[in-house]
Amino acid sequence: EWTRRVLNTLPDEGTVDVWSFDAAVHETNGEVLICAQDPITPPQLLLFDLNAAPSLSASAILKRSPENFDASGLVVTRHEAVSIDHELIPYTQVGPANGNGDAPIHLSAYGGFGVSFLPYYNSPLGKLWLE
Repeated sequence: EWTRRVLNTLPDEGTVDVWSFDAAVHETNGEVLICAQDPITPPQLLLFDLNAAPSLSASAILKRSPENFDASGLVVTRHEAVSIDHELIPYTQVGPANGNGDAPIHLSAYGGFGVSFLPYYNSPLGKLWLE
């Protein structure tokens, strides 16, 4: 049976990888490792106790990559485009929070042929294009 929990310390539109410490479900104490990032938040390794209540917002940050560009004022949003065959193609947009269309943005999208392009922290892109 699945239980839904809100993880307040994770990015809304990013990439999240989850690892269990245990080989079997019956061995678990509820702790998992999570690596989370998005295009404006560097990767961080977190320890979560899934038995903690209620929102799991008190995770321990075990390691965090440095911030290599100024992401203040930037937002990450997720959208969908419609292809010619009416398929919804998800894409991620990174740009100014109060953009009027004159500022640089970065778009990344599904790659096709079963290869996903996940939104990740990209220091050169942030420093040279978005900052």
